[in-house]
Amino acid sequence: MHTKRGQSDLVTAADLASEAAMLEVLGSEAPKAGVLSEESGFRAGASSDVWVIDPLDGTVNYAVGTDDFGVVVGLVRDGEPLVGGMFLPTRGALYLASRGSGAFRDGSRLAVSPIDRVEDAVFDHSLAPFPEIEAAQRRTLHALIRSARGVRCAHSLTYLARVAEGVYDGFVYHSLGLWDICGPSVVLEEAGAVLATPDGGRLDLRPTPDAAGRMIAVAGANPRLLASLLETIR
Repeated sequence: MHTKRGQSDLVTAADLASEAAMLEVLGSEAPKAGVLSEESGFRAGASSDVWVIDPLDGTVNYAVGTDDFGVVVGLVRDGEPLVGGMFLPTRGALYLASRGSGAFRDGSRLAVSPIDRVEDAVFDHSLAPFPEIEAAQRRTLHALIRSARGVRCAHSLTYLARVAEGVYDGFVYHSLGLWDICGPSVVLEEAGAVLATPDGGRLDLRPTPDAAGRMIAVAGANPRLLASLLETIR
């Protein structure tokens, strides 16, 4: 086990083993596609398809023995996320979605929460120790602590799954890699969520060679709650 950007940014043997297994499958089943993976970075392919993978999301949770971790995968075609999947192995929960076909957990259709007021909502929010996001993260977290029914922090794909199935009402994260949100964005949007930057801008989820170095800030909820959320955190 070793660290990358800091003490909370771990790489374990499980990360590397999971990545190796996923790359082997993709190499066999989609040999012309490119790949962007958290651990090995970007590899161009012979087609416009790019698989974006996080072989072990929630590594710190995994390393300390909690069950909040899993695998994230997304397929981007011509720059747009097309397919998304999330797997929580300790819960045996598989979340799948494709553009225009709905989102499902183990075959059951998903729908986000209908709550439309921040004061009635529970949100998940990042608590990442990176200096470049510290001020913005502190500002939005403070706004939600003052305004929302509840604020949690999973720091794994669990919170995205909970939003997709309507358990949590929304989220604000300042510290995502493209592999964290690319595939789940399809699941969330097909479940009825809208995603934006915390200042209301459009997300750039294109898997380019420099994407591995980008940190992405994302807010998500149903359309009416997102409008209220963005107004609150501004």
